[in-house]
Amino acid sequence: MSWFSGFDVHLDTAADRGIDVEPIIERAAAHHPLPTETPAAALYWRAADDLAADSVVTARDALDAANLHLADQRLTSLSTVVAAESTSRWAQHPDRDDLTAALAAAHAHTGLAPEHLVHAAGRHRDVDDLTGILRNLGAVTSSRTAPAALPGDDPAAVEAARAAHQRYQNIVEVARRELDHTPPAWISQLGP
Repeated sequence: MSWFSGFDVHLDTAADRGIDVEPIIERAAAHHPLPTETPAAALYWRAADDLAADSVVTARDALDAANLHLADQRLTSLSTVVAAESTSRWAQHPDRDDLTAALAAAHAHTGLAPEHLVHAAGRHRDVDDLTGILRNLGAVTSSRTAPAALPGDDPAAVEAARAAHQRYQNIVEVARRELDHTPPAWISQLGP
């Protein structure tokens, strides 16, 4: 078996486990030029750790990255109609994706424009208060819901966040089924 065909097997195995292999390969190839001799082997070793990563963790990281990208895009677009100092303050918060997900859910539920929702909820509030108010308006209880589209959203960012969300949900569901089917040994040691 050549290095290249062996590499294909590793890529297929990682993809079957739910790992999005394309960005891993792109990062590994972009790192620095591949050698002219055995480029596939060099590419494999650059990507090996990421391809062997835990698929649930990898999917969650991809979901978080996609959600943060979408959140940053949303806050940037809001800064033109809501006070820029508010949106820049919110953009520094680690839970800004929760805020913008709650904003999108509130928009989907009420039909109100994002800037009107923020004004109604109080644009001078901190992220946690504002997120809570918007969640109540949108009847949202989970920060890991698929994003609803907002007017002005970059369609590619919304689609990337939705795809990452779906990939994460699928992997978590597979992991739950596997856990139900084959519980870890330590569960039996807990006793009644």
